[in-house]
Amino acid sequence: LRTAEVVQIPVPEMGQRPIYQAFAWEGRLVLTLGDAPFYLVYDPARRTCIRREIPASRPIVWYGTKTPNGKVVLFERTESKALVLDGPDAEPRAIACPFEGQLAGGWAMSDGCLYSPLSDPARIVQFDPVKERFIDENRSPFPEAALGGRHEHGGILYAWDTAGGR
Repeated sequence: LRTAEVVQIPVPEMGQRPIYQAFAWEGRLVLTLGDAPFYLVYDPARRTCIRREIPASRPIVWYGTKTPNGKVVLFERTESKALVLDGPDAEPRAIACPFEGQLAGGWAMSDGCLYSPLSDPARIVQFDPVKERFIDENRSPFPEAALGGRHEHGGILYAWDTAGGR
């Protein structure tokens, strides 16, 4: 950052796929690649990269989040699973979401849980990363809402309907 130097590093393991999200974790980068059957763990010091298979038949992983208990959870969309990683090199553990819908993303909040929007009808599900299970479903007063953004204030989660302007 001090030099504002930008260096482009080729990562052949990406296979010309775009990076959707990157997590800096224990000196490595965890890279999500969208509709790839894997995510990548890149070591910038060694310039090495390994592929980690995603346990799903046709996986799509766009997003994830770091958890308050030091893990990373990736969200697998096609089979609606939370993929829990204990470390950048650890094999992911897949936990199926018991609520209908596509689990595409989520956010860590101050209570230590992750909250993920689902649609048709609009609702937010709660995942406990310590117990590694989904624990609740909160329906939106607007079933057609497209819950996208979020803000937490005073222990209250505010989510907005990106399509409906609410």
